[in-house]
Parts: sequence; structure tokens; C-alpha cells
Amino acid sequence: MSYAVNICDERGNENSYPLSAGQTTIGSDKGSTITLGSTQGLLSKHILLAPDKEGCWVSTVPGAPLRDEKGNAVEGQYVSWGSQLCLGR
Repeated sequence: MSYAVNICDERGNENSYPLSAGQTTIGSDKGSTITLGSTQGLLSKHILLAPDKEGCWVSTVPGAPLRDEKGNAVEGQYVSWGSQLCLGR
């Protein structure tokens, strides 16, 4: 089974990135699986994703902001496929 995450930047540009069956990291550091550069508020290895057929485990570094559609903090939990998460403003 293949998984992907769609990332929309502050300008509204959307890109799709494949997720590995293991763990994928998103951050501003070239050591991250998905490197987004110096996006405002993005730490070097900000988000860890671990997909499976039920959803995706999402974890962030301590104190790193990541919110769901209702504005609730997302940290160390499964999210359903199709969920939208927001980083920064």
C-alpha cells in the first residue's frame, strides 16, 4: 500500500510527497525525509509521520506547533487519512 502527504505552503502551492512504510520526517533540515526549507516556524526535524492503513501516527518535537482543523494541538496521536493539519498561522 502506498501513502502520501499533501503539503500546502503559505502561498497556496500544494505538493504531494510519498510516505515510506516506516517513518518520515518533515523539517527545514536536509536530514529530514521531506525538506521544506526555511518555512516560518518549521524546525529542523519538526514532524514525524508513521503511516498505516488505519491512519497516520503524527508526532512533533516538544513545543513545536501543529494543529488540527479545530485548532487542537496534535502531538503523539493517530490522525485519520484526509485530515488537515496546520503548521504556524
